Amino acid sequence: MSINVYLKGEEVRELKDFVQKTEIEYCIPGVKLWYEKGRWYTRLNDLSEPVPPVLADIVEEISFHGKIPFYVSREAGIYRYNTAEAEVDLNKSSDDEWNEVRINAKKMEDLRELFRRIKIGSIRPEPGESYGGEQRGLSRVELDVELKRKQAVIEVICYFLDSLKLERFPFCTKMRVVRRLNNLFYIDENGKSQPKRRIVPLGIGGLMHEESEDRSLLHQKRSGAETE
Repeated sequence: MSINVYLKGEEVRELKDFVQKTEIEYCIPGVKLWYEKGRWYTRLNDLSEPVPPVLADIVEEISFHGKIPFYVSREAGIYRYNTAEAEVDLNKSSDDEWNEVRINAKKMEDLRELFRRIKIGSIRPEPGESYGGEQRGLSRVELDVELKRKQAVIEVICYFLDSLKLERFPFCTKMRVVRRLNNLFYIDENGKSQPKRRIVPLGIGGLMHEESEDRSLLHQKRSGAETE
């Protein structure tokens, strides 16, 4: 891991007690400074280390180079958060693989937050800047919506199966089963099954019952209101 804090031009030489130690190494009390390729900078040991207060007003940019283990799969591409921009790519050696992360930011807090989001997987590359090509999968929000829909469908099916156990007609009476299913579900505008009624627990013994509001009618009312 490397973290460089780049500083604004000749303002560095105006710092109090500025001293040159070697051709490229300088210092002020408690802080080492370097000058390479036309840029002044100091180094930090890790992301938890703050920028030295004496340099806080002359910070130009902060760069970070680190890695995330390969077993934590991360999409290669360009990520952004406020003033921070990151590039994530797969790196391989003869005996190891990892996700290489390079971040540049104007503010340390933005750099820390972007790296945190990449590590926990709560952020994806900017649209059109994924190295893996266009992502055709669902977004996290869409996945959450689909999960809730399927959970509701499963609840209705469980209720339906429990109710069949109490019926006297045999389960093989297909037409009656189909009619019962048609009473429980409707097909929405996207061609997906939706429960007509919400199944709610009674609380004692895990018993379930159908909510009185018919969701298909509610859906029809909303659709009608939108077209008016």
